[in-house]
Amino acid sequence: MKNVMLALAAILMFGTYTVSAQNAFGAKVTPMLSWAKVKNNGTLTYTGGGVVPSIGFGPSFKHYFGENFNVDAGILFTWQTSRFTQNILTVPSFTYEPRLRYVQIPIMFEAGFTIADNLKGLIDFGVAPAVELESVANVYLGEDHKATTLVQDYDFKGSAVNVYLSAGAGVNYDLTNELALSAIVLYNNGVIDSWFSAEIQLIYNGTTTV
Repeated sequence: MKNVMLALAAILMFGTYTVSAQNAFGAKVTPMLSWAKVKNNGTLTYTGGGVVPSIGFGPSFKHYFGENFNVDAGILFTWQTSRFTQNILTVPSFTYEPRLRYVQIPIMFEAGFTIADNLKGLIDFGVAPAVELESVANVYLGEDHKATTLVQDYDFKGSAVNVYLSAGAGVNYDLTNELALSAIVLYNNGVIDSWFSAEIQLIYNGTTTV
């Protein structure tokens, strides 16, 4: 039996860039807030487990077409965690805590406008094709993810690839003529549903099967 889970992330992206003529090289650190949208399936019902912190990082390259417009491309390695509870009428509920590891190739178009000296506002939008590197989950008894652990590192395979649409805004501050710091808040939405096997059977003698 399958359950659809759509992973979403709100990303606060920090980047430092070394600027040279029309090109800039830098690095990004992306704290994330991830959550799961789940659908009921037959006799099983699912409840989202709220927002869970996640993280990503990677190199970045910017090419400037003018003073206020650039394209930003790079490689982003992400570790996304989400959580949801599965309920079955005749047995106690379970809590799944999937951990997804992706490599993404974000391609962002960025427009800027001057706010003050050395400070610009930014508007970003783009896409991020992603390839799954790992998808595992811990499974717990009950609604508390800190409760009794039933299975650790359960193979919880999702979609092998995904495409994220991204949009957001932020600011850029020039520290020097050749070094800048930017902070951007983005909303990521995966356009390909991640399919997961979300079914585990609890045997009353204490043995578990997946």
